[in-house]
Amino acid sequence: MRYFIVGINPFSACFAKELILQGEEVIGIDNSDSNVEIFADDFSLVMCADATDRELYSSSFSITEQDVVLLFIKNDIAASLLTCSVLLELGVSQIHSVYQSNEHRNLLTMLGIETDLLNDRLLFKSWSIKKKNKLKPIIYIDMDGVLADLAKGAEIHSDNKDGSFTNKPDEIVGVFKDLPPMAGAIDAVNQLLASDRYDIFILTTAPWDNPSAWIDKRLWIADKFGASFEKKLIISHRKDLLIGDYLIDDRTARGAAEFSGKHLHFGWDYEREVFNEYKDWDSILNFFKLNLD
Repeated sequence: MRYFIVGINPFSACFAKELILQGEEVIGIDNSDSNVEIFADDFSLVMCADATDRELYSSSFSITEQDVVLLFIKNDIAASLLTCSVLLELGVSQIHSVYQSNEHRNLLTMLGIETDLLNDRLLFKSWSIKKKNKLKPIIYIDMDGVLADLAKGAEIHSDNKDGSFTNKPDEIVGVFKDLPPMAGAIDAVNQLLASDRYDIFILTTAPWDNPSAWIDKRLWIADKFGASFEKKLIISHRKDLLIGDYLIDDRTARGAAEFSGKHLHFGWDYEREVFNEYKDWDSILNFFKLNLD
């Protein structure tokens, strides 16, 4: 596999060095002689050329479907889109791009170009993580109200017969151990896992004053999914600190609203008493184009 980095700058040079350290061949292309000269040592090969030139890829490099192209053309939207069009015509499918604005991103998305995996607003470390896992997009799945029905579990729990925990269900000792799953959750997550398209983690918050909840959540996940999430359960009160592409969560609290990727706002909003944008697991499967019904 070869990597083509189009647009040479300090940021793209960091990617090149990381890839070369992992044993990959990295070819840099830029239309500036000075950029090519300054960063030449960071690439396997550099070329000063027009990235929109079809002959450059078809003749000079004989680019193939297996090659990966990373586009760092940010300040010239026309050149960015034209380069993508040329690469798509040549049959290149693995194209990832930075973008200048939401408009630029939307135009890239319309062409089918990945923009979530590679953008300069994300930390460089995210690329290293994704590269090691074959560039699979990362999905984080919340637990309470998404996988497990905390409201129903608290309602039927023996310690809540008098309704004293109605507004604080997560404080019931042992409540997380035997929660019923949300409708369609187990099957939907198994479909996501079976697709092998994503790197999937459970990302949940556990109540600080109910320590047994931390153990019970881990046991619940193992009971429902076996070893699928072994060492892939993350408990955090700051979901905005996690690097990833998608977060399936029923709330905006605990940093979910500030998550760097796309927040798939799930389920029922008990405060506003309306459904969120993705009301059930069918809508999540539809989003990921996995609903086979």
